[in-house]
Amino acid sequence: MTKVAGFNGFLKRNTTGSTYVTISQIMSLSEVGDERALIDASAHGDPYADFVVGRREGTDVELVLAFDPADAQHTALFTDYTATTPVSRLYELQHASFLTHAVRFPALPTKWAQEATDDGVYEMHFTMKIVSPGPTIVTPS
Repeated sequence: MTKVAGFNGFLKRNTTGSTYVTISQIMSLSEVGDERALIDASAHGDPYADFVVGRREGTDVELVLAFDPADAQHTALFTDYTATTPVSRLYELQHASFLTHAVRFPALPTKWAQEATDDGVYEMHFTMKIVSPGPTIVTPS
C-alpha cells in the first residue's frame, strides 16, 4: 500500500470555466466530504433502535492561511465572502502524488476572519459549506 504525506495536498479555486488557481500559503485544511443523517425509524416497543439513512450533507471546510493581502487568491476569498449574493464556487482538493484523483466540490463561504497570533504568522481563517451536488472524484484540472 502506497502512503503519501498529507502536507503535499493543495487546494485550487475555480476562477472561470475550467480554470483553477492554487490557493497559496495554506497552513491547515480540514476534511472535504459529506455525511448522512440518521433517521430514527424505531417502532414503539422495539427492543433496539432502528435507523434509515437520510440526506447527504456537505462538511464545513475550514481553511487557515498565512495571510498575504497582496495575494490575489486571498483577496478573492474575501470578495467571495462579501458578495451581495454569494454563489457556490467550485474547488478542487489535489495532491501531487495522485495524477488521476482529485476531489471537486461546490461550496458557499460562511466565515471569514483574520488573526494576529502571539507566536506565529498573521492568519486568515475561511470556512465554506459544501453544497449540492456535493463532492465528486475527478481528474485534476
